[in-house]
Parts: sequence; structure tokens; C-alpha cells
Amino acid sequence: MNIFDRMVRLARAEINDFIEKQAKKNPDLAEQQAEEELRRDEEARRGSDGPHRPKDARRDEARAADDHRDRSDEPRDHKASESWRVRVKERFRQEQEAWQRRAEDARKQYERAKQQARAHDPRSELAKHYANLELPLGASKDEVKTSWRKLMRKYHPDMHNTDPEKHRIATELTQRLTESYRFLSKHLEGR
Repeated sequence: MNIFDRMVRLARAEINDFIEKQAKKNPDLAEQQAEEELRRDEEARRGSDGPHRPKDARRDEARAADDHRDRSDEPRDHKASESWRVRVKERFRQEQEAWQRRAEDARKQYERAKQQARAHDPRSELAKHYANLELPLGASKDEVKTSWRKLMRKYHPDMHNTDPEKHRIATELTQRLTESYRFLSKHLEGR
């Protein structure tokens, strides 16, 4: 069930509750409404031409008017109805684009706020440096040093001299490892 159906059911329930409350407050009004509905139904059965004609009678009159227009020699004004349809479609398209722009702006604003929160969160930066050294969050200074040395031996640029691309990647990686080691060393000394 989609949200629209839920909203319709909720609105119907609210309307029915309101009607019941009004009927309890004023029982005479409820009786009058019931009598009015019975009178309308009776007039509909008899085909009354009163102000409360049934929908079927109005629909029949509209069909008769359409038949009359179809039989007449004068051409129908299709340009007016087409221009109205074009205007309605254009308005609908504009509203749809406006909603899409608002949704996109809200999404971008949310993403910016999320990035700013991440950038200013010292815990996320600390976690990033621990992850760079392949350590769990909260590892000791000795564990940080041991892991840094192990990774430096593995990824040192001198170990990858044969391929220039691998050498460049190893250089960038060791720079990040050294930066993480220095950051965590300062952090752990400050405790």
C-alpha cells in the first residue's frame, strides 16, 4: 500500500469520525440529513427535474449536448481545448521540475552537512589513521610502531624499483603510512 492510499484512508476515517460526532451532538441534524438523502433518492427514481437531480440525469444531459454539437454543421473549437491542454501539461511539467530541483537541493544540502560533520569529527580522523596502519581503533603506541614498520618494509618504494607505476604508488602509500604513524604517535603521547 502506498502513502497516498494510506492518506486517503486516514482522511476518510477522520471525516467519518467527524460526521459521527456531529450526529451525536445534534441528532435532529442527522435525521434531517437522512431525510434529505431519502428525498433525493426518491426524486432520482422518479426522474425529477428539481435542483437535486441525480448524477445520471446530469450525465445524460451532457451526452445529449455533445450529440447536438457533433450533429451541428459548425466545427468544434479544438484550438481552445488543445491550448488549454498544452497549458495544463506545461504547468504540470514546471511543477514537477520544481519539486525535483527542491529534492535535489535538499539532498545536496544533506550531503554537505554530512561531509562537514565527518570532517570535523576527530574520531573519524583517528579511525582513518588506525585503518591506514591496519590496526583496530584504540591500539597501543607499541602496536602502532610495529604495524608501521611492518607495512613500511612491505611497501617501501625501494622494493618496487622495477616498475615506475608501482614505484609511484608505493611512494604515495608510504607517505600516507608515515603521516598516519606521526598523527597517532602525537595522539598517543598526549594521553
